[in-house]
Amino acid sequence: KQWKSIIKKTGSGNEKDFKLAVIEADDFLYATLDDRGFKGETFEELLSATGKRMLPNYQEILDAHTVRNSIVFNPDYKLDIEQAKRMLAGYETAIKNIAVG
Repeated sequence: KQWKSIIKKTGSGNEKDFKLAVIEADDFLYATLDDRGFKGETFEELLSATGKRMLPNYQEILDAHTVRNSIVFNPDYKLDIEQAKRMLAGYETAIKNIAVG
């Protein structure tokens, strides 16, 4: 349900909404990792704790998290909407893998 709310934001096609969706997707993945009991002080450590089998798109998520940080810390960061769609698909895959793993 929360995932649908995140994706719904992208319906406008507005870059600002895509930025918000990426930030929320990253937060949702972090919460999912935490809820599943993975340990780590940082997002990167939590990701590493999953292992490659559970998270085959590890590098893709790490790259998306870097973009997320750019969005958060640089208000002038330009996000390509096609890139954002790929990132959101990657987050969705990761969340599903972790939820069933």
